[in-house]
Amino acid sequence: MGEEEVKRKALEDIRRCHKKFKQIESMIDNSEYCTDIIKKVRELQAALDRISHVVLDCHLHTCLKSAIRRGEEERIFDEIYELLTYRPE
Repeated sequence: MGEEEVKRKALEDIRRCHKKFKQIESMIDNSEYCTDIIKKVRELQAALDRISHVVLDCHLHTCLKSAIRRGEEERIFDEIYELLTYRPE
């Protein structure tokens, strides 16, 4: 998948995530059943994970491949390590 296709797909998926987020917000506001809210949150998390994987795949096959050709292996190693160990607060 090329960069433009990845961008288009990621934006489509983000828009779907935004809709899911609004659904969750509405469910909480309407005091809907807790397990239904949790399921919807997990759907959103899974969708965001899919976006992350598609963008990562594109990054590995484009940006990092180019960096390898330029001899930037150490920077690439550091970048991949940072991605693997990144833990949001």
